[in-house]
Amino acid sequence: MSAGASRRVQDPGASEPSLLAGVRPPREAEGSRGRGAGADDGRTGSRRVGSSRDGLPGDWTPGDGSPGDGSPGDGPPGAGAPAHRPRGHDVVLRAAFVAGYVCVFLLKLPTLWVPEGQRHGLTMTAYVVLFVLGVLGWRTELVDRFRQVVARKRRALATLGLGFLLIIVVETAGGLAAQWLSEVVPGGRAGLVNDSNVMAVVDRYPPWVIVAVLAVAGPIVEELFFRQLLLTGVARFSRPWVGLLVSSVLFGTLHMSSLHASEWIGVIPHACFGLALGVVFLRTRRNLVFPATLHVLNNLSAVLPMI
Repeated sequence: MSAGASRRVQDPGASEPSLLAGVRPPREAEGSRGRGAGADDGRTGSRRVGSSRDGLPGDWTPGDGSPGDGSPGDGPPGAGAPAHRPRGHDVVLRAAFVAGYVCVFLLKLPTLWVPEGQRHGLTMTAYVVLFVLGVLGWRTELVDRFRQVVARKRRALATLGLGFLLIIVVETAGGLAAQWLSEVVPGGRAGLVNDSNVMAVVDRYPPWVIVAVLAVAGPIVEELFFRQLLLTGVARFSRPWVGLLVSSVLFGTLHMSSLHASEWIGVIPHACFGLALGVVFLRTRRNLVFPATLHVLNNLSAVLPMI
């Protein structure tokens, strides 16, 4: 759920969509570590953003080339994070997370037997359960990434600032495109049903529940699925930009309730929001803390005025 989504509320009702890595001189040793990190990436099958293979060279934070200054090869917080091989129980938790998300939010299987009036409660419960499964399943990676961010607070804040600017530019462009299409495509003016459902949920639950689920748990669940899993998984077998596009489009369609023209047009800003978050994810060397933080702050800015 993006901030733009909640501000475009028009049409209530309809079906339940988503609400949401001998002694040498220091310089030589540093170079050796960089080569070792690259070798690690090759063994795990992942690609480090900033290499020529990724098609997304460089980092956002400037530096003078010295270790820890944010220059390419050191990067923003999250660069060079070690790859972790999941243990057996982690695999089970991740599998349960994926299965639950696909069934509830992508295939919407519960809508086959859950009455329409009870679907909001199911969605809120699903977000909480999936949040627990996801955080436990990726706890080692998440803790490592968070520690890297805390260790470099100023550069992390600068990266978040750039991320906000990117979101504003990309989502504004998507909103303008959607507005133009709604004027020229027959039946394109109807509001996105997802936005109406968000308002209905806000009216039904206490403010603390709305903040905890829609503004915190929901965004983290979506970032784990679309950026940590989907974008990374597709990029592993193709190119990062392919994973970026696939995850962004699917993130947008997650907010659809039907195949009506107005729904296709209405999710364009959502897809653009997902695209911006994907770029942030890649440009920070796949540190999920950054897009997740941006997503949480975005949702907070959307729901707080409504409660």
